[in-house]
Amino acid sequence: MTVVAAFGLVAAFGNRDDRDPPTSARDEPEPPRSVCLPVSAGALAALNELMLHDAQVERAAAVLVSPDTDGSPEWFVAGALTGPGLEGATAIWHTIHDPTRDGTNAYTSVDAMAREFSQYAQPEGSHGGLLNAQDAVSCLD
Repeated sequence: MTVVAAFGLVAAFGNRDDRDPPTSARDEPEPPRSVCLPVSAGALAALNELMLHDAQVERAAAVLVSPDTDGSPEWFVAGALTGPGLEGATAIWHTIHDPTRDGTNAYTSVDAMAREFSQYAQPEGSHGGLLNAQDAVSCLD
């Protein structure tokens, strides 16, 4: 009777391997959801205009954020910083101006490094924990 009951459970619920992927498949990180975009020389120059403490953005990359509720595109821009004590440091900014094109660019700071080493304000409640913001940093690699 025990064998019949066990067979009944397998028949009713199926083989566990059929329902759940193997642990190794579940534990693999998801691929980045954003496409890395180059930052134009003009946008990089605009970013560097308001840097502080002898810091400069050596190179930068951007990711397009899904349009907000009004459909306007937004970007996160990550920069590799250079300057005294900044080896390997990065900072993240947000903009509503396309950083892949030269022209007017206005930024707001997203993380603590951007706030500390640039004059760009950080709106209250803003943080760099957003997925697309972190994707921008991975574009620098």
